[in-house]
Amino acid sequence: MNLAPSSWVLVVSCALSMASALAAPAPPPAGGEAGKEPPRPAKLLGDSLRNLRSQKSLKVQLLFQSGVSDNAEHKINSRRKRYDWRAEVHDHQIMHVPDMKAYRTAQKKGVRYSTKDRRWQNITTDVTFAQNGEEWKELYEAKLLHDVFAFPAAVLSEAVRYSKIAKPSQAGRGGLHGVRTELPAKDALKLYSSLRVPQEGSGPRPPRIFAEAFYEVEIDASTTLPTRIRLTVLAAQQVFVGKSQKIETGEHQVVEFEYLLSEFGQIKELVLPADASALLTKL
Repeated sequence: MNLAPSSWVLVVSCALSMASALAAPAPPPAGGEAGKEPPRPAKLLGDSLRNLRSQKSLKVQLLFQSGVSDNAEHKINSRRKRYDWRAEVHDHQIMHVPDMKAYRTAQKKGVRYSTKDRRWQNITTDVTFAQNGEEWKELYEAKLLHDVFAFPAAVLSEAVRYSKIAKPSQAGRGGLHGVRTELPAKDALKLYSSLRVPQEGSGPRPPRIFAEAFYEVEIDASTTLPTRIRLTVLAAQQVFVGKSQKIETGEHQVVEFEYLLSEFGQIKELVLPADASALLTKL
C-alpha cells in the first residue's frame, strides 16, 4: 500500500503521540510528589505546629458533642450535647467569639457582653444568678464554651506530645496528609476524668472505667498547616473492653472535639472594647 507524504506525517505523528503517552510518568499521589516518600508522621506534626504558631490570626470552628455509642465505629446514637462554635484567634492569645459577644485569653480568662444588664461580665458567671430559663441557658453555654474550647495551637501541642507513636491515617487525600496519634490508657483516663462527664452506675464506688483517646490531624501538603484537628475520647466499663485492650463492643461514652481551621493570617487586627479589656485585666 502506497501512502502519500502527508499520510506518512500523520502516521508518524500518531505513533510518537502514543509512545509519549505510554512513557509519561504517573501523576503523583495526593498529598505528595512523585518519587518521594510521604513525610514521617512525627515530623509532620512538629512542622505543622511550628507553622501554625507562626500565623498571626486564623478562624476556627469547634464542633463539640458527647453521647453514647454501642458500635465499633464509635458513632454516637444517643446524643447528650452538641454545640457548633466559631471564633477568631489573634496572636494565639485572644479568642473572639462574635455570636456570643465574648473574648477569651490564653490565660483562661474570659468576658461576655450581657444584653440584659448591658455590661461586660465574667464568662464564668454562676448560672444560679440567672433570672429565667433563657438567661440560664446563655450562662451555661458561655461557661461550657470557656471550659472546652481550647486554643488550636494548644490542642495541636498536646497531639505532638504523643507523636512518637504517631502513624498515618486515612485522612491523607486531596492534597492533605493525615496523622493519628493515641494516648496511653493512663493519660486517656486522666483526660476523660478532667472532662467531668457524668458516669453511669450507682452506689458509693463507681464502676471501673477504661478510657481511650486519640488525635486525628489533617495537614495541608502545600503549606504544612493543620486544617482539621479531631480529639476523640472514649470510656466504658472494664467489662466491655476486648482482649486487645480496646473498646470494641457494648455501650460506651464518646466525647468529640473537631477543630476546623481556616483563613490563616487573613483576619483584621482585633480592637478590644475598652470596657471588656478593663474587666479582663481585673480578672
